[in-house]
Amino acid sequence: MSVSRNPHDKDHDKDTDMLLDKEQIIDFLRSLGRNDEATRADAELPDKVDTDKDRGLLEKFGVDPKEVLGQLGRSFGL
Repeated sequence: MSVSRNPHDKDHDKDTDMLLDKEQIIDFLRSLGRNDEATRADAELPDKVDTDKDRGLLEKFGVDPKEVLGQLGRSFGL
């Protein structure tokens, strides 16, 4: 699981400002059967997605970072 805080951004809420791997978001969309959106996300998202800076892109694909993290937590038994 690769989730990290953005260490360069001092002005945002530390509980919500984090980086996600693009693959985690793509896997999340595919797990919901949203394969077309996953394909578009693969083409449009950066390799590391900043949940604050890239919020507009995440919203475009209907992705809530908390849901992605929840799915990751369930995958690891958390």
